Amino acid sequence: LFVSIIGLVALRLWTGGPSHPRRPDKSLLSVLLLIPMGLALIGPQGAIKPPSGSGSGGALVTERESPYNYIQVVRVGDETQLLLNEGLGVHSIYNPNRVLTQGPWDYFLIAPFFNNAPFTTSQVRKVGIIGLGAGTIPREFSAVYGPVAIDGVEIDGTIVDLAQHYFHMNEPNLHVIVEDGRYFLQTTKQHYDVIGIDAYQQPYVPFQLTTTEFFHEVRSHLTPTGVAVVNAGRSCCDFRLVEALAQTMRSTFANVYIIDSQRFENSLVIGTNARTSLSNFYTNTARMTNPALKSVAYASIAYGHIREEKTNNVYFTDDRAPVEQLIDQIIFDAVRNGGK
Repeated sequence: LFVSIIGLVALRLWTGGPSHPRRPDKSLLSVLLLIPMGLALIGPQGAIKPPSGSGSGGALVTERESPYNYIQVVRVGDETQLLLNEGLGVHSIYNPNRVLTQGPWDYFLIAPFFNNAPFTTSQVRKVGIIGLGAGTIPREFSAVYGPVAIDGVEIDGTIVDLAQHYFHMNEPNLHVIVEDGRYFLQTTKQHYDVIGIDAYQQPYVPFQLTTTEFFHEVRSHLTPTGVAVVNAGRSCCDFRLVEALAQTMRSTFANVYIIDSQRFENSLVIGTNARTSLSNFYTNTARMTNPALKSVAYASIAYGHIREEKTNNVYFTDDRAPVEQLIDQIIFDAVRNGGK
């Protein structure tokens, strides 16, 4: 409205009215045009939007806009958290005082232990992450497995810059690749013991990372005992997306398992290249010596409703992947049912 009023006044100065045309008063017109610029400089400055870290709060550390995302770095207690766009989810966490987060990133650590017992951390030699974010998963793997080689793929270079500055994403064993995740898999010749997929544009999952063709590509880059892990969002009681992903993965992988995250409304879907079993996981858990690894494994058994998905039903293909429609249904139903 303010700009419109200035425009009308400027037009009046330029024309002198319908019956008295005249040359413009250039000095006054210049002043009027400078007013919006001055207000922009002296007006109230602040965040584009309030931070909404876990617990719906936090202190804003910095914010950026990239070609892909609006990005916020937020401090919540001892945690530095990465928020994207509407801030509907926390994408990465860094806490200098502890490795584990109780969030979905922890569960990537235990995925290989569905393999035949005895399975040990020394059998994991190379890890690939699609959706690196601010590096929570590589940090945890480096702490638990040692300096294993990690390829971290992130499409947004601005997130990588912020991660290196604010999240201490500087592990010497981490090779950062700024690229589309699926394109990376199509062009690399590497094979991995773990491939983690944690790519989100909240609340949606990129459809091209959900299809049976994509999971065939993932499996082709796994070692014989390799595993793929997908972080899937959900509401508290609606597992339609989780089950659709798990059943699509079941058409590709030998076995598929689901673990519900203790913190945040996420589930982890794990596909194994080799024939595996839940009994393997229980046996391997009993043999674990690393405290962090044992903590996550026992939490999975106690609180994660750990289960095998045996239904083979291809929901998502490259030709038809109605991921956004499914997520929209989940959101609408959650609103209609009061968040349940």
